[in-house]
Amino acid sequence: HDLGSTPFMKNSLFASIEASISQVAITPIPFTPNGDGFGDVCTIVYNLPFTQGYMDAIIFDVMGRRIFDLSINKSVAKTGLLIWEGKNLHGNFVNTGQYLLHLSVKSAYNQAHWKTLERIIVVN
Repeated sequence: HDLGSTPFMKNSLFASIEASISQVAITPIPFTPNGDGFGDVCTIVYNLPFTQGYMDAIIFDVMGRRIFDLSINKSVAKTGLLIWEGKNLHGNFVNTGQYLLHLSVKSAYNQAHWKTLERIIVVN
């Protein structure tokens, strides 16, 4: 008798595989763009639910103000990488705080659309 088994039901392993179909990984946490050589750039790795699309990747502050555009209608493949150096639209480093990455991707082949909102923590 196998304790904890759930025959014919979705289990935790299945759920994690399902979740990995589309995901975003942000490192490091927190991100410290202070020029000391450690954690100075924020790396955003994405895995989309379709093979090709057009991506908008925009960073906002918690008040909803647009801080920086990482990608606007850029053609992207299923997996890829974005880099944020911690600067705003004026080229200045942002303040310590919480920022939101809004990723929105339209499929290149049909009407499919995927979006997510991810948190980025900046400590200067």
